[in-house]
Amino acid sequence: GVARAQVGTCFDLCRRPNALPCNQRCPELRLPHVRVKLGVRPRPHLLCGAAAEMVSPRGGKGMPAAAAPAATDAASYGGAGAGGGAGGAGNTSTSAAFGATSAASSGGGSPGTTMLAAGAVAEMLKPLGSPDQHVRQAACQALARPECRGEPRIVAALAAKLQQDKDVYVRQAAASALGLVARRGDVDSVTVLVLRLTADPDAGVRRLCCLAIAQVSTRGFQAAVTGLLARLDDKDGGVRRSALKSLEKVSERGDPQVLNALFARTADAEAFVRHTAVEALSKLSEEGNPEVVARLLELNSTDRDERVRWSATEGLGRIAVRGDSRVLSCLLTKLDDESDSVRRAAAGALGRVTFAPLQELELQERHIAELEHTSRSEVNNLQAAMIQMREAHAEEAAGLRRKYQDLQEQMQREITERDERIRGFEVILEEQATTARVSEFLPHASRVMRFLDTLPPLAGPSGYGVEVVAPVWALRCVRSTASAGSGNPARGGAPNVRSDDNSPTGAGKDTRELLELFELFEQLSNGRVTPMELTESKPLDVYVHRGEDDAW
Repeated sequence: GVARAQVGTCFDLCRRPNALPCNQRCPELRLPHVRVKLGVRPRPHLLCGAAAEMVSPRGGKGMPAAAAPAATDAASYGGAGAGGGAGGAGNTSTSAAFGATSAASSGGGSPGTTMLAAGAVAEMLKPLGSPDQHVRQAACQALARPECRGEPRIVAALAAKLQQDKDVYVRQAAASALGLVARRGDVDSVTVLVLRLTADPDAGVRRLCCLAIAQVSTRGFQAAVTGLLARLDDKDGGVRRSALKSLEKVSERGDPQVLNALFARTADAEAFVRHTAVEALSKLSEEGNPEVVARLLELNSTDRDERVRWSATEGLGRIAVRGDSRVLSCLLTKLDDESDSVRRAAAGALGRVTFAPLQELELQERHIAELEHTSRSEVNNLQAAMIQMREAHAEEAAGLRRKYQDLQEQMQREITERDERIRGFEVILEEQATTARVSEFLPHASRVMRFLDTLPPLAGPSGYGVEVVAPVWALRCVRSTASAGSGNPARGGAPNVRSDDNSPTGAGKDTRELLELFELFEQLSNGRVTPMELTESKPLDVYVHRGEDDAW
């Protein structure tokens, strides 16, 4: 039998049937009663539940930290005595830590946010090291709270308990709490869960690991999908069902590997596994998948379990194409099914896969008529706008033509003026052509002065035999005055050449020299030879001297 006992320090209880919460609450401690089996004394793990109740959002305002020791003492009456033992001290610290957390969250911070107090995490993790497995189990359950979500030390501690604890129920509590505490996308937590999903000998732990993976893993994470696919062949039907439900949340839509595995599980020996497989298959398949539709039709006709037929009927309404005659025939048959849930599902599916009823067609016709009326008014408006645009275009074209004529006349005037100016410039150029080559024969005075400045260092005996590059115009411009009756050479020029030879031979020689001179002049004028080429092997003899006016 069962007796009602006022324990008052229990909220989160383990899965064992030694204590079940009821709906009444203790008027003094504001905590729920429990119904305890006769002959079973309160265990230490109930004390951790009291700490969880003090700060639980479901427990109203919660109990302040100062009341935690009193609640712990109240729970120890009625034969608890030494049973509090090792768990009592550890759970008192946990209660104080949770109480400090509650006080910190209620005293400061914004509504809806809960932050752990400084040093509270270490106090919360202490019961995980208790030698009593019940305390460790309740501590894991107490850590599965919103304010602990994402705390790396708590996540790491729960992962360690899941991997290392020897008690099955502690590992189950750790797996369930890890799924609630770890943030979505935490790769390390998903890796630990996948590892225990494969290696843990207890089916309950594997089942909870499947559910925790669905809470932590992101959609399409390959490691999670691979681990869950491996558990579809688990010997425990509950594990297979949990893996199917998790695959529905973790895998990508239309993944062929997942669809093949789900397709195979629709023939599972357990009816509840087939039901879950059919439901997941219809949610992950693309609309109109012929293989999936054929399989759902087959299950609707052959499976004896009403849950499988219900999920297959729902799946047909979800993925079948409108107007498919096979689906319509099957759903019409299911309207006479012996199961009420199957009949309701068939009626709902028929509304989704059949063509639009008459009322909907009338609404569509009315909508079409409205669209036609709207289109007609839009066409009239467009025609009026086109007429206005055509008139505006004609006016604009006329203006552009007038502007083009004005520009053409202006351009003609400018061309006439330009031709007149060009003719004037040509006259000026013809007048200046006679003086265009003066600079070739008469250099600039500055150039003459710069060359004459280089002559004084060449005067004197030290300059004899020195070769210089002298411009031809400088040679022509050096002044020279011949001394009459003297045999000395003229200053500033070539020596005077006197020829008293009046014989015919001398005259012929002078003629040849003159012809050679004219030929040389012609070559120089035509550019066939340069002065530098003529004087390269035999330089000219020049004389540098200063005149009476001190000019060189």
